[in-house]
Amino acid sequence: MEKKVKKFFLFWQFDEEEKWLNDMSAQGWQLTEIKRTKYTFKSCQPNTYIYKIDYLDNSKEKNQEYLNSIQSFGIEKVGQTYNLLYLSMENENSSDQVFELFPDKQYRINFLNKLLKSSTMTISCFILNLLLVSSNTELMLAPYISTALIILIIIWLSGLSKINKKKNVLEKSN
Repeated sequence: MEKKVKKFFLFWQFDEEEKWLNDMSAQGWQLTEIKRTKYTFKSCQPNTYIYKIDYLDNSKEKNQEYLNSIQSFGIEKVGQTYNLLYLSMENENSSDQVFELFPDKQYRINFLNKLLKSSTMTISCFILNLLLVSSNTELMLAPYISTALIILIIIWLSGLSKINKKKNVLEKSN
């Protein structure tokens, strides 16, 4: 049996998304495909698979090398949305165990730094668009577009703040 679920997660909600995917596995659903906000599952035994999300660099060579190295540990790529990589591993004893993708705190901090860098570039584009739209006095929709961009910027800043807090907690615990 196949199940398709539409669910929306923002970039800083990767922990919640990962937990949701593992909850779906606990209910007997294996993730087979992901396209942005659409997840495709097929029926399986509960807790057969464990899921993790990682963030890829922009280098295709490094990414391929990384994928090859994790496959040697039995970790498979399920899908990719932008730079987020969805990974699964078969849970051999069908318990609630979680495989640890991040071998140490520094790896997790690097993951968060990559996410911060990418998100900062995105918010910079939003701000640039806001400046361009608001400076165009002939555009009748400028106030509405500016308002929408301001809302997006506030949401994005909130996400950046949450990622930064997670990173600071990890750095302080070292």
